[in-house]
Order: sequence, then C-alpha cells, then structure tokens
Amino acid sequence: MGTTTSGADCVVRPYDACDIDKPFSTEFCGLTLTHTPTSRTGGTFEVQLTAAGVDYKQSGTYTLSGPENRLTATYATAEMCAHTGGQALCVPQPARTTTWTKISDCKAAP
Repeated sequence: MGTTTSGADCVVRPYDACDIDKPFSTEFCGLTLTHTPTSRTGGTFEVQLTAAGVDYKQSGTYTLSGPENRLTATYATAEMCAHTGGQALCVPQPARTTTWTKISDCKAAP
C-alpha cells in the first residue's frame, strides 16, 4: 500500500511486500501499518498515527485464507484508541478484509 494525495483526499495505492513471512511496514494517508507474521496464515498488525497532538493506535490480529496466489486478509481488532493529555478514547472496530495478490517476480520498492 502507498498513497497519493489530491487536496485533502488520500488514496491508497498498491504496495509490494515480497516476503509476507517476515515483518513489513508501509505508510499511507499519514498512518503507519505494520504486519508481524506469526505463521504462514496470519499474525498481528498495528496502525499508528500522530496528528494535532493526538496519538491514534489500533492493533489486533490478521488471518490469511484462500488460494496462495490471491489471499484474503481478515483483520480483527478490539478497538481503536486516541490518546491525548493523559486521556484515552477507545471505539470498537468491525472486522475488515483486503485481498493480497501474489506477484511472480516481486521487486519491492526501496
């Protein structure tokens, strides 16, 4: 994943992770998304953002299912929290899914 911006809009574009068995991170829309695999079928993730003096953080697990060339990643998290001034506001989050497509000759961006 990556981003392009147009005014205030943020558009996510494809990101190449050539080895999903090793931890990888990407930035998009001001967020940092980190995947830490614990097995070939999933692991943990964390999303972080700091804006206007507020730290946002979401973490949870992801599972991979489906054929190896087109995996479905399902993200499960208990909540997303915003921390500022010694206070925290946490909001429950629904499960989300994305599709990961295998690249035969992968060359990750520097």
